[in-house]
Parts: sequence; C-alpha cells; structure tokens
Amino acid sequence: MMKRNILFASALALVAVSAHAQDQYDLARYTANDLNGTARYIGMGGALGALGADITSMNTNPAGLGIYRSNDISISADLSMLNAGKDLNINGTNRASLNQFGVAWASKYSNYSDLKYINYGFSYRRSSNFFDDFSVANNWEGEFSQTFQMAEMTYGLKTTVDMPILPAVGVGAGTLVKNDDGTYSGSGAYNTDYSSRSTGGIHEYDFSIAFNWNDKYFLGATLGYRHASFDRETWYTEYGSDDCSYDMYNYYSTRGDGMNIKLGGIIRPFDENNFRFGVAVQSPTYFMMTDENGVEINTYDVDGKTNIGSAHSYVDPTDYRFMTPWKFNFNVGTTWENKLAIGAEYELENYHAFKLYDGTEGYENAFTSLVDSNVKNMLKTVHTFKVGAEIKLNPEIAFRAGYNYSTAAFDKGAYRSLIEFTDSPVYVDTFTETSYSNQFDLHRLTCGFGYRTSSFYFDLAYQYTMQKADFFAFDDYYEDGGKTYYLPATEISKDRSRLTMTLGYRF
Repeated sequence: MMKRNILFASALALVAVSAHAQDQYDLARYTANDLNGTARYIGMGGALGALGADITSMNTNPAGLGIYRSNDISISADLSMLNAGKDLNINGTNRASLNQFGVAWASKYSNYSDLKYINYGFSYRRSSNFFDDFSVANNWEGEFSQTFQMAEMTYGLKTTVDMPILPAVGVGAGTLVKNDDGTYSGSGAYNTDYSSRSTGGIHEYDFSIAFNWNDKYFLGATLGYRHASFDRETWYTEYGSDDCSYDMYNYYSTRGDGMNIKLGGIIRPFDENNFRFGVAVQSPTYFMMTDENGVEINTYDVDGKTNIGSAHSYVDPTDYRFMTPWKFNFNVGTTWENKLAIGAEYELENYHAFKLYDGTEGYENAFTSLVDSNVKNMLKTVHTFKVGAEIKLNPEIAFRAGYNYSTAAFDKGAYRSLIEFTDSPVYVDTFTETSYSNQFDLHRLTCGFGYRTSSFYFDLAYQYTMQKADFFAFDDYYEDGGKTYYLPATEISKDRSRLTMTLGYRF
C-alpha cells in the first residue's frame, strides 16, 4: 500500500556530490539531423554532395560551393505533419516553420590561371526539429511500477537528505511505502498514462569558402556554429494495486552552443563526361551546454480526488560540455546534357565516439566515465545512404525523387537505468526523468518539382519519414521461478510528412 503517514513538503533540500542531468539518450539527440534545407536538396533525398551548386549541399560537402558560376540566394519554409501510430495519440500535429536561408557568391578569379573561381557562402538551416507531442496508455497485472524503480534508487537510505531527488520527492509525496526497518519500497501498478511535449531544435549557421581549378578539382571548407535548445515536459499517472494513484510532472530544459568545421573535395576525373566523386569530413561539434530540470509528485487517495501528499524539487542550472562524433561522407554524381542528374552518398558516424565532460572546466570524472561506458555499450555506428535523381522536361521544369535511409543509433537492449548513477562512488542526484525510446531504422521517401526562369526559381518538395521505436515510461524488471521479466516495450510509430517550398534568385 502507498504510505499514509504523509510528509507534506513544498520543496526538498537535497545534498549531492555532483549534479548532472544527461546520459546517452540526451547526447544522441544533438547529432542526428533531419532532412532539411532547400526543396531541391530534399526532393533528391539529400544526395547532392557531389553535384553541388545548391546552397544546402555545402552543409554536406562544402566543395560543392565551388561549382557555382553565378550568385544565388534562397529561402525555404515547410509544413510538418506528424501521423499517429499504434498505441500512440498525437496532438498538435501540424507545424509551419522557416528552415533555410542562404547566399552563394561566385567570384571569378582569373581566365588565365588554373584557379577559376573563389566562391563564398553563408547558410542558415534548422538541422533538427525536436517538436513532439504524444501520449501513451498501458496496463499490466501489477508486476511493474515506476515506484519500484524509485525505491531501488534509495539503496536503503532512510532520510530524504541522503537520497537522489526522484525517490526523495516520492518519499515526500507519500508515493513510496515506508517499511518497518525504515527503508522504502514501491507497489505494483495496473494502469499508467504518459504524455510528453517537446520543443526546440538545432540551428546551423555555416560560413563557407570553395575553390575551383579548371572545373575539374574543387575544394571547400566550412566553419559552423550551432545553437541548440530543447524543452520537454512530461506528465505521468500511475494507478497502484492499493487503489491509490499519483501524478508526476517533469520538466527538462537545455540551451547550448557549439562549433565545428567541414572540409570537402570533389574531383571530375573524366573530361568527356560530368561524373564527379567527392569526399567530406565534419569534425566533432564541441558543445557547451546548460541544463535545468525538476519534478513534482502528487499522491491521491482511493477516491482519486483527495490529495494526500505533495512534494517537488527543482535543480539549479548545470553546466557541462560534450563532443559529437566525427562524420565522414562519400558522394558521387553525374549529369547528362543538362537534362538528367543523379547523385548518391554514403555517410558514417560512430556514435561510440561521444565524449562528455563535466562542468565549465571540461574535466572528466567517475560520472562522465560511466556515461562514456553506456555510450559504447548502447549506441552504435550509424550508416546513412542517400540516392536522388532530377529530370528536366525542358530548361524551366524539373521533377525529382529520392530515398534516404539511416540505421538505428540505439541498441535494441539500450535502457535508462538511473540506479547506475546513484551507486557509490558515482553519486548523481538530479536525474528525474525515467522515460526513454529506442528508435529503429529511419526511412525517408522524397519527391519534388521545380520551375525556373532566367533568374527566379520556385521549388517544392514532399518527404515522408517512417520510423518506429520501443518506448518505456520507466525501467523495471522482476524475477520469478529463476526467470527475469522486463517491462514490455510499447511499440510506437510516428510517421511524419513534410512539405517544403523554396524561393530563389540567381544573378
């Protein structure tokens, strides 16, 4: 039964050896990119690395900027639509946003030397959109409960001053059961409801330069600045085996900035055709981040209306640093008589290479070592394949199609186990969010249309994104008859449609 002798508390004063609120799930969020940019780039599945002469292509291979022979300016907006899948309710599905703006400046260098052009470019792109708004309901036979996970985090600690925030708030709200020996335990749940709303994204600002030697060798470099923001609120309700219930509210907010560089090259090896081969490398993005989070729990009696306990705690801002992995890209492309263009790319990013540093000084400690270990054990190398084609019916009208595929970043058995971060000597008190999702392979189908005059152009692209995931509101298991039973996953499918429009002017 839930504890009836309630500790009423409006806030808990807790002591911690160190303060953190990030793990492998939080880190992975800041390297995965949406297929965003110009409508031409999207319509061809992003496979423009070797073809170049598109403002967004310099985000993949900056050498593509060197293929420009005229100036270009473009702006893009999109409408995103999120479709509900099995056991998933989606709210606020349609979102419009400005996702791209860029300028390419083609500067003729000389008619009498091998170096023909030195081109410059600036590009803004919203590379990731974190908007999400969904709810999930489950029921079990009382074998699983979030309270079991909270109780396990106490490790037999008997006062809230010694406990991590999450179980301490649970004790303060009367959600955990106090045993005769002073320790705490949970009680099984029959029904649960979970809702989550996330906003934010990653905004990329790239400054590029590229060189063109005899329209045969192209070399480019990009200095990139990233601004990341992420806000998430979650609401969780659990109906226990003693007919009592509790509500948990969590919030988590992150702000940060990062820098990286890209280097790329393209070669046109054959004079008799336009086949091109390109290679690009992106350095790790070095982020400096600040997190804030907090939790509130309200416990209710058997009637579901009488509040018999309430507690909350909010964590002061926490600073930390991390580096994303290196990213390598190999791209090919060719054109025929200005009527057909085909591109293909392969991209590799080793998620094992994430590196977390504590505090403003950027040092390593037992906590960051544990996160690094989880990164290596639960994340994988991500492989991305892109193919795309464009066919021109005449110089004014073009049609495009593409396919973009990325392998899963998370191991199927990955989990968020907060107990690891409360075990000595790695004592971390600020984790309050128990939910996580293990996302599977990502598929994108794209198509597009373009209309061009001598100067102005209009492009339209549609993409359909398909991805499934195993969702867990918390992490729990039990043993019976020599067997271990784990909390079953809720399989969710959030297919997303996006319509992108680009307006541009070449001069």
